[in-house]
Amino acid sequence: MALMKKSTAPGFFTRASQAVRYTISGVKPSTWMSPLQPLVPYSPVDEDGRQFDYQVGRNLFYKPRGTERVQFQELRNAARYSEILRLAIETRLDQMDALEWKIKPRDDSGADDKDPRIKTISEFFEKPDQVHDWPGWLRLVLEELLVTDAVSIYRRMNRGGTLYGLEPRDGSTIFPLIDEDGRTPQAPDPAYQQVLKGVPKVDFTADQLIYAVRKTQVNTPYGWSPTEQVIESARTDIERIKYQLAYFTEGSLPDAYVTAPDGMTPDKVKAFEAHINSLLSGNAAQRRQLPFLIYGMEIHQMKEPPLKSEIDEWLARKVCFAFSLPPTAFVRQTNRATAQTAQEAAIQEGLAPLMLWVKRLMDRVIKENFDAPELEWGWVEDKAQDPKEAADVDKELTGAGIMTINEVRNARGLDDIEGGDIAMIATPTGYVPIDAYKDQMALQQKQADAAVASAKQPKGEQQSSQAGQNAGKSPSGVAKPKSVKKKTPTYGASTFH
Repeated sequence: MALMKKSTAPGFFTRASQAVRYTISGVKPSTWMSPLQPLVPYSPVDEDGRQFDYQVGRNLFYKPRGTERVQFQELRNAARYSEILRLAIETRLDQMDALEWKIKPRDDSGADDKDPRIKTISEFFEKPDQVHDWPGWLRLVLEELLVTDAVSIYRRMNRGGTLYGLEPRDGSTIFPLIDEDGRTPQAPDPAYQQVLKGVPKVDFTADQLIYAVRKTQVNTPYGWSPTEQVIESARTDIERIKYQLAYFTEGSLPDAYVTAPDGMTPDKVKAFEAHINSLLSGNAAQRRQLPFLIYGMEIHQMKEPPLKSEIDEWLARKVCFAFSLPPTAFVRQTNRATAQTAQEAAIQEGLAPLMLWVKRLMDRVIKENFDAPELEWGWVEDKAQDPKEAADVDKELTGAGIMTINEVRNARGLDDIEGGDIAMIATPTGYVPIDAYKDQMALQQKQADAAVASAKQPKGEQQSSQAGQNAGKSPSGVAKPKSVKKKTPTYGASTFH
């Protein structure tokens, strides 16, 4: 007897439940101007959606940033040949290069400042890739961040499986892969490919390669750098530089021209023109001397073309705004107060987020590769401030009892001093411990309350109370000394025995 094949078609109740799943209650075709019921999704029932609507076969188009409007090479050309853009990038690199850092315990970790891992991690970051020192390595990373926003760092391990170096890779050669959800595949699956000579050369997992994007976007795995945000302004700046250079090298308009008198033949005009130009060409001293012309000749000065206009300031403002830099170096002079405000805003809006990005990147390495979640990367931020301003801030913090002297010294990288762990309050007479200050304030409050209570008493009671307080006092307010009664000796029989 042949076995009957069981039907795999969904039953009536299954189809009914699926139909109810895609039905909006209360929406009927008979409703006036009804929105109607939505179409049943075409995807399978267990589909959870995707991060973005990527192109079918997207992982096969392995050219990095090949589907983006602006290519990597365009970003690098703009950062190299646009003078305003290059100056903005170099300013940010110089500012970050001037900062100092240290490895320290987290505030809530309970770790000790003398943890031996602090020294080990600090020595590693002195030369992160075993080739460049910290300033040179940081410039490589931040250059990629500000130009391409495709920071790629390969974690090279030694034979023991521990971190040997953090090697920066050219982000324009890295092609990010995606999984079926449109997200970065997790290890051990390949997450990135390095494309060399036009072909995929090597695969990297998410554990092997750090692909750090600052300006993340939900519809693409690529970032959006400040250079790309002002790419059109950078292109305009490059073309203006070409125009200004051509004025001095290939310009067709002379500084002036001379009209010949009537009756002068073209041959004579040409001969006289060659004579004058031969005298003045390449002879700066001759140009400053008085020439003699034929009677009737007139010299007409040409109008100088505008080599600098408001468009230059507008380009500078946009580029500086993208990097949160003050445009004071490229615009008309402003007053000192405005320049100072712009400088402070630039530090707060531009440098501080950049410092935080680097800190998070370093904290990730400390946690994942050094197994030290109790430790963190820290900037010695006072180095970015004016020395006098930093000293005033330290003085206010210690004088208000917010920080102890040793806490301020530790933040500056200095050793502790004896007695510096006691919180102090600055008073007109000097610094006092915060506990003694509290007792002093309580005593003053008690005296003030007593004075208020005395002021509320009737006048007669105040006088009697005052008299009681003044009893035994001299007119000068000093208590009178008690009278000592002189004792008269008695002489009895025993005195003579």
